[in-house]
Amino acid sequence: PYEELEIKNDATLKEKREAWHQALSKDVYVEEALNVLDDLQTKSSVVKNNSSKLKKDKLVKS
Repeated sequence: PYEELEIKNDATLKEKREAWHQALSKDVYVEEALNVLDDLQTKSSVVKNNSSKLKKDKLVKS
């Protein structure tokens, strides 16, 4: 990311970022949000597959 150079030059910034990432990895709200997004993504792909299959079936019947 855009902060890579700053992190290489500033050890304190690197420690702060690592601590922040650790805190985020333990956050139950972030974890649940990721689960919801994963579920939405899975449902979206299922719906797309089903709709394309229905379209193909309609084309075959006509």
